[in-house]
Amino acid sequence: MLLRAGHPALAAQQTTANLRICEANGWNEDVARCHLLLASSALAGGRLDDAEAETILAEPVFHSGQMLRELAQLNVIAGQVALARGQADEGVRRATGALALAQPRGMRLIHNDALVLRGQARLLEASPRGDAKGGACAPTGPLFRALDDAEEGWRIARECGYRWGERGALFLQAGIHIALSVAYGAVDGNEGIVTRHRADAQRARQEAEALAARLRLTEDELAEADARAAECLVEWNAKAAADR
Repeated sequence: MLLRAGHPALAAQQTTANLRICEANGWNEDVARCHLLLASSALAGGRLDDAEAETILAEPVFHSGQMLRELAQLNVIAGQVALARGQADEGVRRATGALALAQPRGMRLIHNDALVLRGQARLLEASPRGDAKGGACAPTGPLFRALDDAEEGWRIARECGYRWGERGALFLQAGIHIALSVAYGAVDGNEGIVTRHRADAQRARQEAEALAARLRLTEDELAEADARAAECLVEWNAKAAADR
C-alpha cells in the first residue's frame, strides 16, 4: 500500500523490519518476498543498482521453491528496472516471462502489470528516428501494439477493481497517443488523425490524474497504517515470547 501510494521510503522501512523477523526465524521464502518489496522500493526511489541487487537475491529462492506468482512479479520489477535504463528489449523479454506465468494461471493483477510493462517497452522501442526525408518520426506498428497492451491492461484492471493498474494503463495510453500524434504529424495531410490522438491523450491523462489523486494517502491515513503495523508487531512479539 505504501509503495503504490508513493511512499517508497516508508515501505522500505516497514519491509526492512519485516525482513529481520523473517531472517531470525529462517523463513527463507518470506525473506525473498521482502527482497522483492525492497527492490520495488529502490526502483521507486530511482536506485536502480539496489533494485537489481534485491531481485538477484530473491530470484533463486523463487525458482527453487517454484513460487510462480512471485517469479511473475519479479519479472515485472526487473523489466521496469530495464526500462529505466533504456533497455527496451530486456523489458519486452521480462514482460513476456511474466505473461507466460500469469496469464494461464489467472493472475489477473500481474497480467495487467505485465501488459503495461510490455506496452511501455514497445513505446520505448518506437522512439523517434530519422525518415528518408531527414525528418523525425516514430514507427506506428510498435505504437499500435503498445496501445493494444495498454487497452487490454486497462480492461483487466477495470474488471478487477485494480485502481493502481488502471492508473498505470491510462498514463501509458496517454503517452502512446502523444507518440502517435507526433508520428502522424510528420506527414502532411494527417491533421485530423493528429487532432484525434491529441484529444485521446488528453482524455487518458485527465482520467489517470484524477484517479491518482484519489489513490493518494493522507497524513492521517499514513499515521493509522503505521499504528496498526506497530500493534501487529507487538502482538507478534508477545506470541513469540509465549511460544518460547
